[in-house]
Formats: sequence, C-alpha cells, structure tokens
Amino acid sequence: METPETVVSNLRIELARPTPSYLQLEQALREAIASRRLSPGSRLPEERELAKDLGLSRGTVRRALAPLEVAGLIVRRKGRGTYIADQTQAPPVPLEVFLRGSQEAKIQTSWIGAIVQGMFEAARRLNAELVLREAGPDAGKNTAAGASLFVAPEDRVAVRRLAASGRAVVCVDLSVDGPGIDSVVFDNTLGAREGVRRLIEMGHRRIAFIGALFRRGEGFVESLNAHERLAGYRLALQEAGIAEEFVWWMPADPKDVRERFVPAMRAIPEERRPTAIFGTDESEALGAWLAAQEAGWRVPADLSIASFRNFDAPDPAGIAFSSICISPLQIGVRAVEAALERVHAAADEVPPGTRILVPHRWVAGETAAEIPGGVALGQA
Repeated sequence: METPETVVSNLRIELARPTPSYLQLEQALREAIASRRLSPGSRLPEERELAKDLGLSRGTVRRALAPLEVAGLIVRRKGRGTYIADQTQAPPVPLEVFLRGSQEAKIQTSWIGAIVQGMFEAARRLNAELVLREAGPDAGKNTAAGASLFVAPEDRVAVRRLAASGRAVVCVDLSVDGPGIDSVVFDNTLGAREGVRRLIEMGHRRIAFIGALFRRGEGFVESLNAHERLAGYRLALQEAGIAEEFVWWMPADPKDVRERFVPAMRAIPEERRPTAIFGTDESEALGAWLAAQEAGWRVPADLSIASFRNFDAPDPAGIAFSSICISPLQIGVRAVEAALERVHAAADEVPPGTRILVPHRWVAGETAAEIPGGVALGQA
C-alpha cells in the first residue's frame, strides 16, 4: 500500500499548462482522496515538504489546501499536522448571489456569465448551493444563507449594513470597504501599469489611453474600473519619465470607437501622434483596430494596440490582441472559496475584511511590436 508521502510525490503538476498550479494540485489531491489512495485518517506531509517535492512555492501549496479544508476533505490539527478527513458528506452550505438588474440579462453577458459559471463550478466542488437573486436595498435581510455574494454592487450602504448584522459578505468584481467584507477583484491599476510598461519597453513614448464609457439612462458614465486603469497608465508613464499623455473617453462599443478614433488621431499634429494605444477592454482595442484598417494604418507596423481582455472569451473578431488577460471565471471561483472560508471560520477567529486579488497575465499577441526607430505614425 502506498504511503501518503509516495502518493503526493507522484502527483503530476505541469507548470507549462495554462491551468494555475494551485488548481492542478487541488484537483490531484481531490482525485487521490476520492479514489482512497489517500485514506481517511492518513497524515499529509507538511507544506514545506509538499512544496519541495512538487517544485512549488509554499504559497501555492497553501492555496491548494485551503478549499480542501473548506470542503471538509482535510482537517488541520494544531501542532499535529494535516489529515485526510472522514468522508461523511455534510449538507451543502447555502450561498446567495446578488446581481444588479435582470438576472437573465446579466448572466447572458460574457463577463458576468463567466463569473457566475466560476461560482457554480466552485460550489459543486466545495459542497455549496447557490441561489441567484436580484440586488435591492433589502438584499440578504430575510434569508438564511450562510453567506451573501454581491456582483459589482451599487448599494454599498446595504452591503455594509448586512455585514454589520453578522452575515458573511463577499463583494465580487468591485471593492467595498468595511469590517467583515471581503472583496474579490483584479488589480486594475497594476494590470494597466504592466500593459503600458510593455509598450514602453517596445520603444513607444507616445501612448494613448482609451477609457470605456457605459450607457446609463440617457447618457454615459465613466466606470470605476476604467479610472483605476487610467491611474495605472499614468503611473507607467510617470515611472518612465514620459510627461505627455493622451486620454480619450469613448463608448464601450467597437463601432463607436471606430467612428471617433481617426478624428481623435488626426486632430494631433502628425509628428506628435501616438504610436501605441492602450484600451480599458477589448471593445476599445477592436474599435481602434477597425479604424486603423480604414485609415490605412498597419497594425502593429504603424500602430501598436493593447488592452485588457477577458481570458475566458474567444479573441475579438479572431484577432490575437496583445493583452493584459484577466479571468472572470477565476474571480467567481475565488469568491465562493472566500465565502466558505468566512462561513467555516471559528466564531472567535472571524477574519477582518480583506481585498483578495485575482492575478492577471500579459499575452504578447500580434497587435503590439517594437517601434522602428521612433518613426511617427501617420505617413498616410
């Protein structure tokens, strides 16, 4: 019979795979527990030993073990180690998810839909039961859910009031500060900073920022996410000693961007025009690309284009954009994990509110390239 040390040392973690290492390790341990290769009562090697044997960091190992503990598959015994738990299935933990506006309309959008999909995948894996509700001023007041999750909440007062009542609260895709409130988000500022720094490293010194406007009522508003990304754009320019900036706000629709982009470029003297564009999402990137084709500007030879992009969605129009990729699926997974960690915390160990960051990554793509000798765009 294999020992736990042997079973663990034979787990396969492929660092080259797109699936994060912690998820690979978590799934491998789940399969070993389900197949009884790791039997109830057996003791796992210490985190330090696991990390060394598998070539991972202790943080990665810790992140893989956390959801297993939440799901009741392992038990940590202070001063003694981590053990495989008896597999008597407990009833699922009820979690309610609040969405703004029509649930159906929100879920049908690729971004919100991917977040909710990630939530359901994590709930199945971690023995939780999700109920979708429409957000309102009384959200969570009259339910017996173990935790309430708010996707991009508008009513921050209601969120804080619910947390103050003792309910476990997690905000998703938008931070809300307050005691006992966890927020699962991307770091928009650092992501934009990295994207713009990549363009600067390619030799670009005139980089334009296109911020997304979203329709509200009869007009348009600038989103908080876009402003955080603008801060990252400015931070990258400041760090590189670049004083000149170009900031344009355009509706988050490729057709609108296409109509407005060329006039915005041609309003600038040819020798000062931007040689690169950084957009807050793929709508701006696609609109700029379409406009460049119509104007006769080659991408990336004449104009480099980069933006944030939904990693879980197909490439816009089949174009491999150079992008800061972020995964709404992972934000949904991490939100359910955070909610269950808060639900299962001991009464005297309730964690304070935390801001949990889901990582991003740069994908080089085909729309950004080194600038040839600093030549200005717009020879046409």
